[in-house]
Amino acid sequence: MVTPSQHKEGRGETAESKGETSALAPLVVRQPPKLESLLMMLSDLEKISEVVREEGSQDLGAGAGAFAGARSAQGSGVSFRDLAIKALPSTEVMRQRLTHHLQKEVRELERRAGKLARSARKGSAYLLNELYAKIRRIQSLIAELIEATAEVVKRLYIRLFIDHQQLV
Repeated sequence: MVTPSQHKEGRGETAESKGETSALAPLVVRQPPKLESLLMMLSDLEKISEVVREEGSQDLGAGAGAFAGARSAQGSGVSFRDLAIKALPSTEVMRQRLTHHLQKEVRELERRAGKLARSARKGSAYLLNELYAKIRRIQSLIAELIEATAEVVKRLYIRLFIDHQQLV
């Protein structure tokens, strides 16, 4: 049988051992690196898309390469993407369509954040924080888009409307 004096001693030992371990291991909090600019994001995405294209061309075997060459020789050799790039609208129209699309995405994220804020599920605060971070990134992208050069606007337009890729 355990006496009250033994029980108190056992508790004291564990409290001392917990205090010693917490003093030995200080906690370090680090923030993730911030998104520096639109150009940095685009250069990272360019590297990814270049790698994917290179790997796709290297994976073709001897028979597949001959088949692809024969098929392009029969057809016009111009893909839908190339035609769409040739028929791009003016820079101002592209800029307006991009900002409209991004504003629509922000409204959708704000709607989801409103629903999530009323939710009582576990992890909803974390998800809400992630949604707000994405909203801030998109809004900063819209602000940078206003001052962006025509080449950057063209790349973003192609990536979003022709290649159907996510910007953020």
